[in-house]
Parts: sequence; structure tokens; C-alpha cells
Amino acid sequence: MNFNLKQLEAFIWVADLGSFRKAAERLNTTQPNISARLSGLENALDVTLMVRNPGSVQLTPAGQELLVHAARYYAPLKTLQMQSLSSPLKNNWIYDRFRLYDPVFGNY
Repeated sequence: MNFNLKQLEAFIWVADLGSFRKAAERLNTTQPNISARLSGLENALDVTLMVRNPGSVQLTPAGQELLVHAARYYAPLKTLQMQSLSSPLKNNWIYDRFRLYDPVFGNY
């Protein structure tokens, strides 16, 4: 199970806004990029998170459960990632290993 923060972020915004297009606008990217991120997340977790309908999305029970956890953990992880980018240890081997793999959220 390897997924990254960008995939989790896309999932949170699509779930919150109810639209791939609106999430893409919010994240300053394209709708196909959001679709690819969510598809990658679903593949990594081996579960369908959303039912896609024309003009809307509906969370599956697995998607609802993930959203509870994602909303709780995303902000602290994103903050940690941003702080680590400015860390004097960022060229350190240990930092590189942390940055490349996290046992909970996988590669990012």
C-alpha cells in the first residue's frame, strides 16, 4: 500500500467539493491529473473510494471511512513535509529515507 500526499489531497478536495473539476481548480491542476491521482490512490488501497456520476461524485463506505482519517492526518503531515523541505538535514541520508518512504502513507 503505497500512496502519496498529493493523492490524499486530491481525494479530500474531491470529497469536499463533490467535483473533480472544482478540485482541480482548487489545486491549480487539471481534471485528468485529479482523476489519475484518485485512480492511483484507489489502486494502492485496492478499493473503490468514489462512485463517479456525471457532474457529481458519491463516496463509498470505504471512501467515507478514509475521509475521516485523511481529514485528521493530512494537515499535520503536509506541515511536516513543508517544514522538512527547509530543514538543514534535507541533504542527510536519514532525511532522504524519511522523505521517500513513510510506513503509513507510502512514497511521497
